[in-house]
Amino acid sequence: MPVSFVLLHAATERLRCHFGLGRSMRLASRAGFATLLVLLSFSSMAWADDVSDRQALIFARALAYDRNLAERAGEKLAIGVLYISGNAASEKDRDAMYDAFVKASKVKVAGLDVSVHKLSYQDIATLETQFSTNGIDALYVCAGLDGEIASIVGLTQSKSVSTMSSVRSYADKGVSVVVSVADDKPKIVVNLEASKSEGMKLSGELLKIAEVIK
Repeated sequence: MPVSFVLLHAATERLRCHFGLGRSMRLASRAGFATLLVLLSFSSMAWADDVSDRQALIFARALAYDRNLAERAGEKLAIGVLYISGNAASEKDRDAMYDAFVKASKVKVAGLDVSVHKLSYQDIATLETQFSTNGIDALYVCAGLDGEIASIVGLTQSKSVSTMSSVRSYADKGVSVVVSVADDKPKIVVNLEASKSEGMKLSGELLKIAEVIK
């Protein structure tokens, strides 16, 4: 059995324990934190083509560490995957992360069912309509949207929609949580002020293992 599958299965089982099997909050928190450590500890070479799967699980855990998630999301967590049509890098990121989020959505996040939606970026007015139509609570911003980040985070902050990406530079531009690959391992980067502006209240446990931009 490939190492990548074994690690992903182990991480998913820990997530199931944390999110839906009714153990004590203390044990659930420890299981969730252990999952993050597992996901962060192994090199991307060990995961081969499953890097996006691992990133999606890390994003799911990061969202679960938002103490305001239930209040912001309501009964269901809707994740949008935002890309720009005609941009090869953006469409590649979209395909990989959409599939990865769909796999991760089999596990509830902080007790919430998860839905995943592809959103093609046209302009801010259209994006706002897409937010409303799909009830978007969290937004993954694909590669290729560098020039639109300021406008996108302006909207997400006004709508209390949390932002995520795999592009490290996006964290410096106002995206709240980035999971990039550094030294062949995934790394969590949190823009703390941006996360607060989007209505997030991230747990100190997450911040301890992340690079925090203040």
